[in-house]
Amino acid sequence: MKNKSILIISLMPLKPVTCGMQNTIHLLYKLLKEKKNNLIFYNINNRSCIDPVINLKFNKHVLKKINKLTLKYNFDSIFVNTSKLLNIYQNFFFKKKRQFKIFLICHDLYYFRKFFFKNIDVNDKTILTKEKEIRSIKKADYIIDFSDLEKKFMIKNKIDKHKLLNTFTPTKKTNKIYDSCAQYDLLYVSSNWQQNWINLKFAEKTLKLNTNNFKLLISGNTKYKKIKNKNIVFKKYSSNNMKKAKLGLAIIKYQTGRQTKIFEMMSFGLPVVTNVNLSNYGLINGTHYIFQKNHDKLLKIVTSLLKDKKKREKISSECFYWSKANTFYKNSFKQLLKQSI
Repeated sequence: MKNKSILIISLMPLKPVTCGMQNTIHLLYKLLKEKKNNLIFYNINNRSCIDPVINLKFNKHVLKKINKLTLKYNFDSIFVNTSKLLNIYQNFFFKKKRQFKIFLICHDLYYFRKFFFKNIDVNDKTILTKEKEIRSIKKADYIIDFSDLEKKFMIKNKIDKHKLLNTFTPTKKTNKIYDSCAQYDLLYVSSNWQQNWINLKFAEKTLKLNTNNFKLLISGNTKYKKIKNKNIVFKKYSSNNMKKAKLGLAIIKYQTGRQTKIFEMMSFGLPVVTNVNLSNYGLINGTHYIFQKNHDKLLKIVTSLLKDKKKREKISSECFYWSKANTFYKNSFKQLLKQSI
């Protein structure tokens, strides 16, 4: 079988990985490269501290570049990052007699993103309507990297369910490095994306971090370094930080993406406490992770778990082995690899 020629068109560079969307693209690229495909990566580089799709619009130079690459490499498949990008260049992607398949890397439909923009009072000057988004998605050959909520939305809007390739949120490694006697009580994985530091501020309020004596390690870039508390430490992102805390924390006010940070913590065997229900992924509350929707009860749960070393170690083992079987990137993309990419 001859190697496939594949193009990935992204709104962000491959490295450094700073958010969930970028994580998916990075690991997809890594896997396809390992399969000896002829792989071309084109970064449009429309970065925004809030969201890369904001104010994204047609650019004739981008279209020229995509067309030039396609003529040169005769692609078998093109992976397109976000439905908005797919819609903007749909006349090219879905032109008559095209020889390539189109794979949409979903990672937050615009229909759901716009509610987040509204909540944080952000104005996107290049709004994509629900009708236009659905029409574009229907034309794609396959769709990957979507949440359960997005899957239900697409099926409800009559997108062929056979086009929806289920993929778990991919993780790069599965190394059990959990230390139940770690230096810090809690780990929060953050970044400079606005929703992350809004969520961090929300977690601070929910757990009353200014009055409780939890030792919190915040791993990753964040603009929210205004917390003045001797028990809160900021460190540059590193996977080694996963072994420095007893519990992972994911208390979220505005949910976007596919919960990459939660799955990443679990892949290292770090027990996670969250207000996000992950049962649709096959995860069991109290076995693989701790879920509590009632914010008033979260403080009590965290306090109790920090005192229960045996329970934390049991959850650590369960979440690690689940991650190894499901989210490790070579397993996460299994259904995708079954297609003739």
